[in-house]
Amino acid sequence: NSANKFFDALAAGRPIAINHDGWQADLIRENGLGLVLDPVNTDSAASSLVELVRDPGSLQRARESARTIARTQFDRDLLARQALTILESVYR
Repeated sequence: NSANKFFDALAAGRPIAINHDGWQADLIRENGLGLVLDPVNTDSAASSLVELVRDPGSLQRARESARTIARTQFDRDLLARQALTILESVYR
């Protein structure tokens, strides 16, 4: 699944924290967008979250990464142009 709030957070330049694997977790890890928390070990998850919140530099890097990913991969105009290009190529 892809929750709308995931995209809202990216667009707002907010670090993301999730507790499941999948493509969103991969994107978070690969781009430093925030945290993928352990869904079972809540002590570990809480510790990771506190560590991030207490590190202004890490928070700022995650914010900047979120904005960059929003602009370069999920911008509505960009995606619309890509979809149009695909549809035009199929039509031809």
